Amino acid sequence: MADRTRAELTSRQRGFSWLGNATLEEYAVGAWLEANNFKGLYIYQGTFGGYRRKIRTDFLMLTGRSLCLEVQGDHFHGGAAEVVADRLRRILLQEQGALVVELWGHDIVYYDGYETPTDESFDEMMTAAVEGIQTSYRNG
Repeated sequence: MADRTRAELTSRQRGFSWLGNATLEEYAVGAWLEANNFKGLYIYQGTFGGYRRKIRTDFLMLTGRSLCLEVQGDHFHGGAAEVVADRLRRILLQEQGALVVELWGHDIVYYDGYETPTDESFDEMMTAAVEGIQTSYRNG
């Protein structure tokens, strides 16, 4: 079982430059998708929705249903204003027929004050996420 610390994940993710300026958490999700036969079955920073309400989503899955994976880093999505903005985005996506699964940073990478995620727990969370099942939640 490998550590899911920032240093360990950074060293593992160096070869994924195709994600541009993605966060470490987004790199980890993209690397998992690539390693688990989803290459070509998602769009990173894809847009979803109709003509007037296109919304950019972290990972738009192209697996036959409208599934959006949203990576929510605890640092950037933890404040009250961000919580409201994320809730509004989720509602707008759902109104347009998307199934939204949020993946929280503390379940991907170690954050102070949280239990260290394992590769096994991350794999279980990602397997459920691509099936459209929400298993990652914000704590606190």
